[in-house]
Amino acid sequence: MAVSRNWYARAFIGYAGFELIVTGEANVGMLTVMPVLEESIPPGYNMTILDLNLLNAVDAQPENFKSVQYNQKLLQIDQYASLQIYHDYKVIATIQVIKS
Repeated sequence: MAVSRNWYARAFIGYAGFELIVTGEANVGMLTVMPVLEESIPPGYNMTILDLNLLNAVDAQPENFKSVQYNQKLLQIDQYASLQIYHDYKVIATIQVIKS
């Protein structure tokens, strides 16, 4: 059983400047629950690594994966080299940010 899968992070130049988009799938167990990604507060000690918290996800049967997304405006395209996804205070995924 997995809490999440299929993570992807991309920094790009959009209409409003530099942007970051993070997508993945989270196991929510129940059909009525929506997963949420939010920035960790306070941020981590390494400013080139973005820490995100995955909320409303469970390691349960039956597995019911739903899409989850996080967007952020960036000051520069290489603001983050990678990011870490946390669930219940543990790192469940480390993802390299693809720049395009």
